[in-house]
Amino acid sequence: MPSYTSSKSTTKQAAAKTLDGRLLCASALAYEIREPYLSGAGFLSTPLQVTKGVNSCLIGPTRDGIVIAFRGTTPEPFDLLQNTSTKLISASRIPKGRVHKGFYTALYNNGLAQEVQKALLKLPCINTTSKYKSRRCKIYLTGHSKGGCLASLFALELLQNPDLPNPEYTCTFGAPRMGDAEFCLYYQQHIRQTTYENHLDIIPFLPPSSRDSPNMTSLMEEVQKDGCQKEASKSSCAAATRQTKKWEYAPIGTRKFISSQGEIVHHVSRDLDNQRIREIEGKTILRLRQFRQAHCSSCPDDTSSGGFCYGGYMKAIAPEICASL
Repeated sequence: MPSYTSSKSTTKQAAAKTLDGRLLCASALAYEIREPYLSGAGFLSTPLQVTKGVNSCLIGPTRDGIVIAFRGTTPEPFDLLQNTSTKLISASRIPKGRVHKGFYTALYNNGLAQEVQKALLKLPCINTTSKYKSRRCKIYLTGHSKGGCLASLFALELLQNPDLPNPEYTCTFGAPRMGDAEFCLYYQQHIRQTTYENHLDIIPFLPPSSRDSPNMTSLMEEVQKDGCQKEASKSSCAAATRQTKKWEYAPIGTRKFISSQGEIVHHVSRDLDNQRIREIEGKTILRLRQFRQAHCSSCPDDTSSGGFCYGGYMKAIAPEICASL
């Protein structure tokens, strides 16, 4: 059941200067409610946490509107790819194309989507019986890693639910791919989304597509093979992995790339993707810890992250937040 930890304002410093910066802070906050991300997100009060099983999100009012921030995978980003849930499926809440089975079931099978809808319907600016119903609130969605995929899926749910406002904007960080080309085309025709990808962050390239480097397909198969070693039924896991050998995933949203110098590249071309893949392939001799550092969404000097973060996302999008540490 959803619960409030507090309704008291805890803002101690200024919020991030940009909307994307505030949403990045909210996505970091979804892992743990703490400073400087609480202030950086600009929540007017401590957000409501909705949890179903291992999946969770935060919902709360900000100066921009209602923000929903979905939590990503913890503690290991590759875990979300190391099982048979990477299969593409058609589903009742997906109007066009196919989506990643694991992300879809994470949102719907344990009731997370339903709980989030219930929480939204209690808000004065959404509740149709409220005297404030004319003040229709804007809804912003965000998430890092797996949380970005859940945010995108829930944006589509809002679009289809007549009792709830359409999503105003979705912004994700380091999110893996979540659907085939038909799904992505439909999504981009209906949802406004920005998708940030950091230098050396391999997760946005996975699962791969047939147009990617063969080495990315090989890497994905190795990741799944390693995951099968952890499965209770190794034989059935291996069989399912062989069935998904043909990868047909596509990127989603307006993609923005953060370079090694911390510059935001607003046009992500096929040539840039190929260059990034070659650079990642050239770094495969590095320990996985260094790829995790590139994937992390917190500040580089945030000691609570255990020193596992380069801070690429935060330094490029909301550098003023990290300056407070």
